[in-house]
Amino acid sequence: MRTRLLQWFHPQHPVFLLAILLVPMMAVRAYLVLRFGSSSPFWDQWDAELDNLLLPYLRGELHFSQLFAAHNEHRILFTRLVSLGLFAANGNQFDAKVEMLFNIVPYAAALGTMAWVGMRTLVPAARPFLILGIFALASAPFGWENLIAGFQNQFFILALLSLITIWLASAEVLDRRRLLAILICSVLALFTMASGIFAAAAAAGLLVYRLLAADVDRRRGGLALLLMLAVTVVGLVTLPAPPHGDTFHARSIGQFLEALRNTLAWPLRPRWISVAVLWLPTVALTLAMLRRTLTRQSISRGERFAFAVAGWVLVQAVAMAYSRGTEVHNVVTSRYTDLLAIGVINNLWLVLHACFGNGSRLPSWGRTTVPAVFIGWIALSSFPTFVAAKGSMQERSIAGAMQEKILATYLRDGDLDALRDTPGRFPYPDAERIDHVLSRSDAASIMPIEIRRPLAFPTDHCSGLEHPGAFAGLPNRPQAIGTYLVDGGDANIIDCSSAPVLVKGGRMLYFQGGYGPPGVAATLVGKQHTIELVTQGVAGDRWRPRLLDLPADEYQLHIVDNDPHGWVAVTPPIEAGRLTQFRVVAEERCGPGLYIALVLTLMMLIAAVSGAANRHRETQA
Repeated sequence: MRTRLLQWFHPQHPVFLLAILLVPMMAVRAYLVLRFGSSSPFWDQWDAELDNLLLPYLRGELHFSQLFAAHNEHRILFTRLVSLGLFAANGNQFDAKVEMLFNIVPYAAALGTMAWVGMRTLVPAARPFLILGIFALASAPFGWENLIAGFQNQFFILALLSLITIWLASAEVLDRRRLLAILICSVLALFTMASGIFAAAAAAGLLVYRLLAADVDRRRGGLALLLMLAVTVVGLVTLPAPPHGDTFHARSIGQFLEALRNTLAWPLRPRWISVAVLWLPTVALTLAMLRRTLTRQSISRGERFAFAVAGWVLVQAVAMAYSRGTEVHNVVTSRYTDLLAIGVINNLWLVLHACFGNGSRLPSWGRTTVPAVFIGWIALSSFPTFVAAKGSMQERSIAGAMQEKILATYLRDGDLDALRDTPGRFPYPDAERIDHVLSRSDAASIMPIEIRRPLAFPTDHCSGLEHPGAFAGLPNRPQAIGTYLVDGGDANIIDCSSAPVLVKGGRMLYFQGGYGPPGVAATLVGKQHTIELVTQGVAGDRWRPRLLDLPADEYQLHIVDNDPHGWVAVTPPIEAGRLTQFRVVAEERCGPGLYIALVLTLMMLIAAVSGAANRHRETQA
């Protein structure tokens, strides 16, 4: 065990490098989710998730067949299962940010699979370059629409299942277990997105080449090819018709070619020269494989895998350019970039394979210089794309916070005009559709804590309290009650209690802002229990979340402000699921958490490099 651990800790060992990749990558993406994400439902989540999935499940009306139902031209089985699982684990509470945090797992699994396969098929000296390139792509918010949207994990699951299918199809020997695994993964890919059929198609293309090159058993290879063709045909036959018809299809050959150029050039500038340089490694591999086929020379498993992955990405790009030509001919929509990133990584692997492979004629300095230049060129050329993605993500974050405020105000007052008077804030659906969903009590009760109604403590008779009653510099929380007045500021003096409310108790969460004792206080006063909600002030213009185990009792909310230069505001306690509690705590500590993850990664690197140096000196001695 000690020997194995020492091997794993070598700075060029795949296990060590995979950890070095995944720890900071997942930390960075979690930070971006917590910093820019919104817990509010967005776009398709109102219909496909809330109204057609979670609410029927809550009412006991969900049928098994609904999990396989069409969503536009897709069948998103896994996305629905993830949504249901997180909803149930969170105490039947919807929270888009919890979904976003979970989506980091399949994303990391997909890129981790690409990294692991790439490292296994490269010499040790080339592996750090691959990890560096993958981390640079993964840590940038290119695919921000998938990153800060909870209902978008189908892209990551599709990539994961497709990569596994192709890796299995590239094996030296296609035994029964591998054939079964290939079949299962390719079939499951059909239930991620419409383009899930390309997993089987890419594997079929690879198997055709292998049969022609005679590097696989004809009987097993032929059986695998028939299975992949059958899966592809079944996928095409059962593909749902898009409800929007050909609205988004490319309108002309010119528009299609522009869209194809943009997808293949991503993340570089949309120029054909960018396409030529970025995909030159794939062209070189294809020519080499044709030559080896004619001369009956064998190729490595890594080359077979890279060839099929390149084909898979190219077919995805063609499908995007045709089916979404009206979108993509101007700029590649960010939600598609997570699939295109696989092609960039694949081409980086080919560069490393060419530079560090046994047949390389480059000098030792050239083997490191060429990959470094390739990575640097991509990084510099993609900087405008990075800036645009970052700006768009910030705009979505601001819009998400505004949507939370509007929905919380609507649920607090029941005023439909709170939705109608915000044109453009909800791109989909319209105010009447949102009202139709949230007007039902069970739908309102599953909203995230930023939106859902908290415990109702009537304070209308308290003239010195307002909603939200907090300094204007704080994010607006319509549910909050506080002593900071719009007209009078923090000079307000008040001592008032709400009407009593019977509370069943449980694990609660509330937000506090403003000053602390002794000048101000917010207390839940019950017949048998007294709970201090404010024990200390909150530094800075922010709300601080606090968790509370609230015993069952009849409570009054008692707010006191005797400080003419201070104020206090709290949201009444609200039930929060366990996953939401974890999310809120992580949100409070996301900055330090990212710092710890990066420091931990740096410490692992230093320890591994110093350990390798010591072992080298011992060997020389």
